[in-house]
Amino acid sequence: MLALGAAAGSLILSGGASSATSANPVDGSSGFPIMVEEDAELAANGSEGPIAVGGDLVIGEHFDVATGGAGAFVVPGDSAPTGLLVGGGIDFPTSTSGARVQVLGDAYVKIGDTSGVAVSSSDGVAPADTRLTPANTGRDAMPVVALGVSQPPESVGQAGLLDFGAAFARFRERSAGLADCPANVVLLGEDGSPLAERGGVPAGSGVSINLVAGERNVLSISGADLNNIGTITFLDQPGPDRPLIVNVRTGEEFTWVAANMPGIGRAQARYILFNFPDATQLFRPSGQGAAIEGTIYAPNADFEDNNSANIEGDIIVKSLTQANGAAPGGSGEYRVAPFSADLNLCGKTSRPSASPSPSPRPPLSRNPSLSPSLSPSPELVASGKPAQTPAQTPAQAQAQAQAQAQAQAQAQTPAQAQARKSAQKHARKPARLRTADEAHARPAGELGPSPSPMATVTMAPAALPANATSVRYTPRHQPIPHPEPQARPESHPLTDSERRPERVTEQVNEQVAGSETGTGTGTGTGTSAGEGTKTGAETGTGMDAETGTGTGMRIGAGTEAGGHPLPHPVPGPAVAPRSQPELPFTGAATERLLWSVCAFLSAGTLAILGSRRRRRRGKHAK
Repeated sequence: MLALGAAAGSLILSGGASSATSANPVDGSSGFPIMVEEDAELAANGSEGPIAVGGDLVIGEHFDVATGGAGAFVVPGDSAPTGLLVGGGIDFPTSTSGARVQVLGDAYVKIGDTSGVAVSSSDGVAPADTRLTPANTGRDAMPVVALGVSQPPESVGQAGLLDFGAAFARFRERSAGLADCPANVVLLGEDGSPLAERGGVPAGSGVSINLVAGERNVLSISGADLNNIGTITFLDQPGPDRPLIVNVRTGEEFTWVAANMPGIGRAQARYILFNFPDATQLFRPSGQGAAIEGTIYAPNADFEDNNSANIEGDIIVKSLTQANGAAPGGSGEYRVAPFSADLNLCGKTSRPSASPSPSPRPPLSRNPSLSPSLSPSPELVASGKPAQTPAQTPAQAQAQAQAQAQAQAQAQTPAQAQARKSAQKHARKPARLRTADEAHARPAGELGPSPSPMATVTMAPAALPANATSVRYTPRHQPIPHPEPQARPESHPLTDSERRPERVTEQVNEQVAGSETGTGTGTGTGTSAGEGTKTGAETGTGMDAETGTGTGMRIGAGTEAGGHPLPHPVPGPAVAPRSQPELPFTGAATERLLWSVCAFLSAGTLAILGSRRRRRRGKHAK
């Protein structure tokens, strides 16, 4: 598929000095138009320029080197440039018998490993053209590497003249950098419309390209679309001010069938570069495709060339294998057209070393130990203690209460959960005065949270004379202590020493339920102004329905005076037992009080009836 971009790169003209952010992609080849990192097999036709091979050389057929000139790589001490440089050795055993590599242009040869190689620069009588043959063979043996000049034998074997590893590391980095450049070249169909709008390039398509002067022109295209192009017409030819980079997206293996480029020759090929950043196997089949105009930049690829069409441009590949007589005419000629444009490379290679930016300063924060936490403490929830938290919003308080409820529900047994639900159900009802036993009692094993410190009513004994028959009590607010809650089974009722008849809990402004009668005048014994006469529910046998001793001022122990059942006790903390105070009146006093009230009411009733009768008699007398 086509990858199109809108942003154009900045122009770097060829022939000028490279800046820190620009480079010629083939810089580092040391003037060798063909540079191979590893092994190379040269089989047919030839190369106009010199060749550098990092590994071993295999001689396949007849191949001529430096037919157009020896180049400019001259080793110090030599009188001629190097036309063929082999970093390894000559693999005569693998080479074809009778094959020959001819180095022309008055150039020398450099071999890194001369083991198994015989060097001859004399015919036995006078100096002669230098020949390299298998060891222990004569000058006329083959396969052979033959020179057009007589080279001193001692200068042939030299290793380490080029650092192929470092050079190809730069090539690979630049290849990746070029691949990151944004595309700004659009392929146009025969009708002039962009092919990208048609979903790709149909097979055999004729396309045209418009290059923009002063910009780095980048075409990004898939290998399949590239092979579908039959002809490429340049509306503006590549040149020093409009170089063209073709980034070819392929898989690891790619068979390249090159398109025709009418009007493009050696002069224009110097400004065209085909970049293959992904390919590791690049194959050029026999009898398919046209000549390649431009540099083949595939530093990761093993390049196998079985095509007799020429290549005009540099060849930067990992390894090179030419056709060994299998293809008619063998491989084509490699013509010199070195890439001649300096480019601003993209990706990491184009970015100058920037000074490290300062790390963002972390925001100031409070000491974590002093920061309020809205999450309930698991330890406090498990133990039933109320967590001390800072003031919260209603929403936060509700969220915390829900979290605590969920934690408690997970930690409770089914029986405890049922008891807790029952307590919550009754807690939603209007509160009433509860007895001390009710406040103290809780289901077996339950360790619910302590109740909020609401108002408490304490029935304190008053200092009255011995013959007093009544006492007035007043409610007063006291904080409820919060000792450790303790589970208390239902099968173990409170002892007499643990009962606290003088202390009960109620909600603020709670009205006393049960048999509270009267007019709210506060008259008589056992009354409280505003609440009415408190006569109790158990008369004659004492106010404490549990003990029957007359020492209680509580309103029954099982039911209210009105007969309503008491609600389920609200869970609360266990409180240390207190002694039971004695109230300064007995059941006999209460009985006398009742008789006095009845007599008072009866006398009043008789007086009223007598008054009415007298008025009636007066009317009849008149």
